[in-house]
Amino acid sequence: MAVGLGQRFLMKIVRNESMRTDPPEIYGWRVFFLACSA
Repeated sequence: MAVGLGQRFLMKIVRNESMRTDPPEIYGWRVFFLACSA
């Protein structure tokens, strides 16, 4: 499983065990864009 830059960044900040089982697609740049625009 390839871990993207966004997911690596989140894994360093957020200590959540469920992130290890989440698919890497949900941590793409679109998710960060939507979170910042909200």
